[in-house]
Amino acid sequence: MSDNTKLKPRLRYSPTLGCIIGSVLSKEETIINTYSDIPNVINKIKSERAIAKDVRAYILQIPLPKFPPIVIALIPNKGNDNSKTIGQLHRKLIQEIAPQLGIHILSIGSDGAITEFQAQQSIIDIQTSKRLSVREPSLNIHFSCPVFDNIGPIVQVQDPKHAKKTARNAIISGARLLTFGTSSVRYDHFLTLINQHNSIMYKNDVIKLDKQDDAAAYRTFVLQTLSNVLHMNLNYLNRNISPVERIRMALTSYFFLHLWHFHIKTLHRKYPDFVSIRQNFLSDQSFAILTSLCESMVLLIKAYRDYYPQIPFLPWLHGSESCEHFFGVARQINSDFDFFELIQMLPKISQYAKALRHKKLSFDKERSHIIICLGYLFDFTSDELDKLSIDKLRLWPDDEQILKTIQLSHHLARDLAEYVGIVQPSDISIDIIIPQISIESNEIDISGSSIEKQPNEFNDENIDNEEYDLSSAISEASSEMKRITIEPGNEEQNSNDFIEGRSQLNEIDQPPDNLYILNNGDSVLYNQRKLHEAYCSKPLERKFKIVGANSRISEETSLIQPNKASHIVAYFTKNENPEQRFVTQREKRWKDNQKNVAITLAQLYAQELTKSKKERKSNKRNAQEGLIEIPNIETANICTNFPLMTGDYVFVRYGLQMCIGRVEALYFEAYNHHCYTQEAIKDLNDISYISLHVFIPLHLELFTDKVKEGCYILTHQIPSNIIYHIKPDGAVVEGNFLRLVGNEKQYYFNYFGREDIIKKMVE
Repeated sequence: MSDNTKLKPRLRYSPTLGCIIGSVLSKEETIINTYSDIPNVINKIKSERAIAKDVRAYILQIPLPKFPPIVIALIPNKGNDNSKTIGQLHRKLIQEIAPQLGIHILSIGSDGAITEFQAQQSIIDIQTSKRLSVREPSLNIHFSCPVFDNIGPIVQVQDPKHAKKTARNAIISGARLLTFGTSSVRYDHFLTLINQHNSIMYKNDVIKLDKQDDAAAYRTFVLQTLSNVLHMNLNYLNRNISPVERIRMALTSYFFLHLWHFHIKTLHRKYPDFVSIRQNFLSDQSFAILTSLCESMVLLIKAYRDYYPQIPFLPWLHGSESCEHFFGVARQINSDFDFFELIQMLPKISQYAKALRHKKLSFDKERSHIIICLGYLFDFTSDELDKLSIDKLRLWPDDEQILKTIQLSHHLARDLAEYVGIVQPSDISIDIIIPQISIESNEIDISGSSIEKQPNEFNDENIDNEEYDLSSAISEASSEMKRITIEPGNEEQNSNDFIEGRSQLNEIDQPPDNLYILNNGDSVLYNQRKLHEAYCSKPLERKFKIVGANSRISEETSLIQPNKASHIVAYFTKNENPEQRFVTQREKRWKDNQKNVAITLAQLYAQELTKSKKERKSNKRNAQEGLIEIPNIETANICTNFPLMTGDYVFVRYGLQMCIGRVEALYFEAYNHHCYTQEAIKDLNDISYISLHVFIPLHLELFTDKVKEGCYILTHQIPSNIIYHIKPDGAVVEGNFLRLVGNEKQYYFNYFGREDIIKKMVE
């Protein structure tokens, strides 16, 4: 696994290496033989701007219990490495270094950053003579990974904890409204949750959130918080799920994600003014991370089955968590280190890791005086597994069972999609969206090892040696593999294990007679989520409950929150005038356009009102049929005396249609971030995004919120098309229908909904 972190840019002389370190130049270029070499080397580094700003760590994690991670490389860089550069480093490790050392690399883990992801993909795309593959053509399932000579299959794996944070951040960022068929998920949903008396989430899990906080992400998707949404990462983090169940979880998530994408794409094609992939779905990178996790799970299980069948499947040891732990401990020792200091800290970091594994050191925020780096969730002490658990993690499904599980997963995903009202394709298959892994099927067996000694009987004495380097790790792992290989094994026990595995698969393989998720959705989803709960070695839920109305969580406005303050400092550092908020050209355009439309509407209505008054004077018999004054057209009727709030209604134009929108959420822009607000809005220009539940015109003053596909229209966009704010009592909702009443019906909509007026807005 590999990851990058910041360095303090500084050059130092290393007596051990005999060269200047802290640059990106090679040792040969920075070697020091005499004192006179020092200024020449320093000037060369400066002239080439080669001082390192970041360092990339390569860490070897043997995916077995009790084996600590080992740092095998620390590579300084300028902090601007692209995917090609990182991919070349990966390729050198796989094709040159690993074969020389006799290392069997099974996966490359990363945190899901775009350059890291693309570098992983470049390795997966390498054309080799053999490839490990999983296919189900009728469902467009084509997963594969390369098999390297003397190395074995290599699978790309995104870190599941980063994926969990990615999913959580997609919800609360304010830049998107994630919508399903008849529902959506928003920031204010979590805001409501933290104020409930039985919530296990903390205030800072939602308000003034640290987006890199692993524990906050854990509580966001824990059983008590969420039933069964986006639990793909739990597939990796739960420690008691058999391989076949993990495949079912992974592929159910995989199919559901693609069905969801199909749903949004279909609505965008039919209702382009309302729905878009950009505003109503995950970002491309988030989508790629989550689908990649699903693919990786299936390929990892098949790789274990075909190449390492006696090794228990511990997916939580894949990913980049060891890198996070390494950097996290380093920041405890020295919060701002240079490259020389990082090298010096390696023995101490090893001791920290050892103390954590043996529970001799606690990083508990509430008990320890050591302030740990926020965001890192340490689980070093949590790799104890009993024999029954290990046996369960070696119950490998055969190809036929995998095929049936794929089909069952597709069935379950369609049930779940129907439960949330998602539009589904008429045929059974769906188009798989890029990024995807091209497949070449070549089933092979490399001379592997079988296993003799049970993994829970590892030699603790060797592992706990203070000088536990790469060579000793490889030696220990190799000897363990040989011990396990030599043992003939208990055939009766193995037979019982496979009988149990087949029994479990048979239960999964029984398709329900009806859509049980639709019939008993809440209980079914809750029970499934309970079985798939993510593992954590320490309780992270809130330990006390809020009691009484006066205990309601409120934001402490008097305190300076470091993360928010840092954002503001960084913002004004880039902008010379701290008194002037930077306005983007995009924002300026929509605000100017909205203002011009509002002024035009106000002028047109003023002219019609004047004309109506003259007609009433000349024709008293028709006096009651004239217009009345519509207030505040130029401000969209959003002002101090009539502020806009969640739950209010607005006239909103989409294309040539005048619709009614119920306000679901409001956001304002502050220092390049979208912030949710519950306060009343007194000026339309204060809003950066608005989420609306849209009612489209059906007949005259009658509107509906359900389109013919059976879905709601939930939009999230800049408020450039907000025309007029109306009173909540001006609309009556009955089921899926909305009726305008009073002046809103007789005067307001009759004016704003006219075809000639709408055309004026478009012009």
